[in-house]
Amino acid sequence: NIVRAFWFSLFVAMAGCAGASDTAGPDYEGEIKIKLIDAPAAFDQINIVVQRIEIHRGTFSSDNGWRVINDQTTTYDLLKLRNGVSDTIVFTKTPIGTYDKINVRFGISDVVVDGFRRTLLIPPELSDGFKISFPFTIEQDKQYQLTFDFNAGRSVKQTSASQYTLTPVIRIQETLLSGSVSGAVLPANSRSTVFTLAGPDSVSTLADTTENNGSFELVDIPEATYSIYIVPSVPSFKDTIITGVQVIRQHDTNIGVIILRPNP
Repeated sequence: NIVRAFWFSLFVAMAGCAGASDTAGPDYEGEIKIKLIDAPAAFDQINIVVQRIEIHRGTFSSDNGWRVINDQTTTYDLLKLRNGVSDTIVFTKTPIGTYDKINVRFGISDVVVDGFRRTLLIPPELSDGFKISFPFTIEQDKQYQLTFDFNAGRSVKQTSASQYTLTPVIRIQETLLSGSVSGAVLPANSRSTVFTLAGPDSVSTLADTTENNGSFELVDIPEATYSIYIVPSVPSFKDTIITGVQVIRQHDTNIGVIILRPNP
């Protein structure tokens, strides 16, 4: 009986240690998926280099508990990621648990302005990455989805005649709790910006001119009722506001074709 009690106690102790480990096995994993979209900006290209993405365990100190979820250096042309087009920057399994921060490490990137390529510098304060506070939970055998809406226009700062610096402005949205708004703005050559306000954040895009149909889509907006603002870059057309647009999670609200009125 004494021997049996000893082995039983040892088994319980070992099981408890295994359960407390941060390196949970495949039976204690979920998935995380992060996609990248962009708001419009006045550049020909914005090529952002992402070197590493990490998430932080909420139960650890700020210096410990980081887990790498992507370390494949990849370049993304942000200006291609609009009107429903996105790029997946993370898709991996990770231990279940509560996380509270995301850290994105950027490499030396570049922008193209009026046909000229310029280096996009990473400031010293971002040498260890751009940390974002965003609590979330990974559950067993479930996929957690996030959207990074990179506001390129506010993130790229011109610091001299030929030098630009990256100061990231990123809206994060839980994908499965969001919906979208789509439609079209005519005439397409009005080159209209379409945007709305989601709390303190703006969500914007450019109505398409390549197919001359003026189509647009505002994606991954939290469920709520919004006003949609349409601002043409051609001054011969008036600004337009569409009010009372309801966004429902996992649903697209199509507001149809908006015909811009001419300015007198």
